[in-house]
Amino acid sequence: MSMNFLRFAAFAIAALLAAPAWGTLQAPTITLGPASIAGGASSTLTITLDNNPPGNPGNIAFNFTYPANVFNAATPAASTTCTGGTVTATGLGNTLSLSGASISGNNTCTVTVSITSCDQADYSIGGFNVTSSSGNPTAGTATLQVTSDAPADAVASSVSASPGSVLADGTTAS
Repeated sequence: MSMNFLRFAAFAIAALLAAPAWGTLQAPTITLGPASIAGGASSTLTITLDNNPPGNPGNIAFNFTYPANVFNAATPAASTTCTGGTVTATGLGNTLSLSGASISGNNTCTVTVSITSCDQADYSIGGFNVTSSSGNPTAGTATLQVTSDAPADAVASSVSASPGSVLADGTTAS
């Protein structure tokens, strides 16, 4: 065998080993729009799931708990473009979940929800595990920058709850 053939064979094997498995769900990407908000304002969290190379990953699911002091907006407007997927996001709750989703061909799909925080800080959003029939990747992260605390009256009006509900600060509404 020639030395060039051996080099080519070694390169081809290395490329195959480095490539993701056929039809494996790729690590989801996280984007925020806008990425910087005033306390009490909303940002749209978008999770993009990527089926590349093509295959048919199914049973795609995740349950993501936000960092402390980050919540779904009062009206979270949660939705998905993933085939058969069900999104759950309760207004002023601290979780977002997806179940029963699939992606066909060489496509992507998204999960979106409006999130908020009343406390000035930088919050790392993402890093949760996703399960599927073709791989269990970990989502990337993005930073939500809350540039100011929300005014007290804005917090009170955004956290209207029925008696007995547990509020974001852990107290019970009366």
